Amino acid sequence: MKTPLLFPVLCCLLAWSTIRSQDVNLQVLVPTAPTPTTLAEVISFESEVLVLLTNLSTQTREVKLVADLTNTTTGARVRMRRNIPAVVPIVLAGGEVREFRFSELRSLYGDVGPDDFVLEGIDYEAVVRNESLPEGLYSLCVEALDFVTNELLSFTGNCAFFPVIVYDPPIVIYPSQNDLLLPTQPQNIIFTWTPTGLPTSTLYRLQLVNADDYQFVNPYDVFNYENQVFTYQQNDLLTTFFQYDLMQPPLQEGATYVVRVQAYDPLNELTYRNDGWSEPVSFTYQNNTIATPSDLDLSTPTPNVNLSPGDCVTYTETINTTFNTSVIPGQTVQVGEFTLQLTDVSLENGSYNGSGTIYIDFLAQDVAVAFEGALINTYNRLYGEESLVYAISQNTAITPEA
Repeated sequence: MKTPLLFPVLCCLLAWSTIRSQDVNLQVLVPTAPTPTTLAEVISFESEVLVLLTNLSTQTREVKLVADLTNTTTGARVRMRRNIPAVVPIVLAGGEVREFRFSELRSLYGDVGPDDFVLEGIDYEAVVRNESLPEGLYSLCVEALDFVTNELLSFTGNCAFFPVIVYDPPIVIYPSQNDLLLPTQPQNIIFTWTPTGLPTSTLYRLQLVNADDYQFVNPYDVFNYENQVFTYQQNDLLTTFFQYDLMQPPLQEGATYVVRVQAYDPLNELTYRNDGWSEPVSFTYQNNTIATPSDLDLSTPTPNVNLSPGDCVTYTETINTTFNTSVIPGQTVQVGEFTLQLTDVSLENGSYNGSGTIYIDFLAQDVAVAFEGALINTYNRLYGEESLVYAISQNTAITPEA
């Protein structure tokens, strides 16, 4: 006879429990920029995610918040356990509405560790290392719990969705890997690379290093060297090219250089793989020397009176390396494409030392130069890798034919 009475009582208790469990209305808003980019930003309350709390009851409530982050693309998930330690409650008076940013909530929690989270498809060490979120569409859900009992006080499904887009770094187009760049007068190289990110947000940084200054077996290691000194660096480039001309330091002929480009967003609203750095590209700044007719030794064999149709006559082609022992001041000497007017010259230990001037067309003036250990052939041309001519004022080397 008591069974009919028990059923209404249970219904009332369930209804009261449902009402109590929905005392707090909660909204989650993820900013479009910047969106969270690391796990730590989300589960450690370090991002600018906005949470709106409304106490629907007339009683004061002390609550804490727990977050649940899911990559809907891969299914990877990390959520805070409901018993995660919180040191200070959020106090909501009856009917009160309060607004919090995640970054403001961090101080409400004590020390947390791996036991305070449930992880699916995510390594906790990745959270500790503050690794970037993989690409995908994410849902961020937040629940309001009673501070003491961990009772759920908010509706379930208080979620916001946001995408994480990770842009590829740029690719250096010119020069190509291991290119041989021919020096020009005046100096002019146009470095180019592929675009990435968003045109309105992405800037580029170009770094150029003389790899010969460091003597690494792998020239790309120069960028991992703590004390590297860049030959040149240019920041805040808006375009996907940079003209390296007379306004930049002169490149040394014969040297190997390594260049790389970084894409970055000064507002940190975009994410790039490899911190936005391109793969380094190595190139050599050197003439691909071709012998000129004045340097050729054409040795024609003695005519054969018995030559028949189809027979071949051959000759050998070499750079003239016959050393000239009678070079004197006032003469001119060819140094690659330049003409050196000698003002002083002396023969010492089988090579020449001295000074002179070279007329530079684009400067429309003579440049004072000096030379050491120079080898000059009988056509008055410098040859040999040890021959060195440099501008006295800038110590800029001019490399002769090998």
